[in-house]
Amino acid sequence: MDIRKLLGKHKIVPDPMKDQFFLEDEGIIQKIVGFADLTRKDIVLEIGAGVGNLTAALAQKARKVVANLPYSLVELFLRQYLYQHENQLIKNSLREGIIKYEKLVHSNKVTKNEARKIISESKIAKKLLERPPDSREVYNAVDKKFT
Repeated sequence: MDIRKLLGKHKIVPDPMKDQFFLEDEGIIQKIVGFADLTRKDIVLEIGAGVGNLTAALAQKARKVVANLPYSLVELFLRQYLYQHENQLIKNSLREGIIKYEKLVHSNKVTKNEARKIISESKIAKKLLERPPDSREVYNAVDKKFT
């Protein structure tokens, strides 16, 4: 899938003022999926779903993927693009409250693909770090320029 073409078609432009960046590299997507070592038993909470290319890759391996996005700009695009995956639930954290539904998801794995600014301000990131260790695994992708 050509992310740039699809974004252009839908007039979606990452907003640098909001520190938005969309993951495009298929190799990185496959690395994240590989590190997560997903099975059909896994329920994945994806934080920072972006345009859904990682979401789609996760859905091919996991039992269920709950994709969270913090803004509504790409929500309709994401719903339209991911129509072929029945095991996905797309949530808008601004409208629905990520903390509220995170408790309902009972995910055993979490993937995060957020920009540094969002990571530092993310309520869910703080919540995950405050929790005692349990059976949940967290996979956090950070752009090289932020490391």
